[in-house]
Amino acid sequence: MKLFGPLVFLLITFNLVISQKIMALRQETFPRIAAIKPKSTVVPLIKICPTFKGLTCCDDGHICEGDYPVCCQNDCIPTNTTCCNDTSRGYCDKDYPVCCQDKCIPADTICCDDGGYCKKDAYCCGDNECCY
Repeated sequence: MKLFGPLVFLLITFNLVISQKIMALRQETFPRIAAIKPKSTVVPLIKICPTFKGLTCCDDGHICEGDYPVCCQNDCIPTNTTCCNDTSRGYCDKDYPVCCQDKCIPADTICCDDGGYCKKDAYCCGDNECCY
């Protein structure tokens, strides 16, 4: 009888330790399983955009409003501006409406490969030079 008490105590302690280790292993493996889940490739057939006054629904599904109501790639820009569809992105305002690499140039000009610009009746012919 004296041996029965300590034996029960050891059995209960052993059971608790084993169940704690099993729980720890389960918690440890859960994030790995979640991390390898494949991403959903489902693309909605219809883009749902609200039709409230003053909102513009863009092709990619984002909404433009307020002071920046015009869609420009994945951004929004003010009215009376030109969206620059190049790598520099951004927009040009009405005073300098032509996109030229990373800057904006006047309307009556053309953009040169070297980053400069020339009037429309000329052409680019060197480092920041215009030929007529």
